[in-house]
Amino acid sequence: MPKAVHGVLITCDPSIKSIIVDINNTRNDIIVEDIDDTHLLIKESMVDMLKRLLDQKLSETQNDQADESSGSDSDKQARPAKKEFWAKKRKGA
Repeated sequence: MPKAVHGVLITCDPSIKSIIVDINNTRNDIIVEDIDDTHLLIKESMVDMLKRLLDQKLSETQNDQADESSGSDSDKQARPAKKEFWAKKRKGA
């Protein structure tokens, strides 16, 4: 017998959706249905928790970007940017 779940329709950018999907992959209890590139159906009981986790992820990303931009030139040369690292990793794989 089908089970009804209260849900909330979320509309967001594909980049934010990918972060939400990553959060769901670690917890597996947030997304009811992945509708398309910009829409998700989220369990109603998880909306507040998802907002907190998403804010945390976004602030971590902003802090990482601020750290990279505030480093000295010698520090920037010592460690490659993340994009460069992943590009090199893909070429080598």
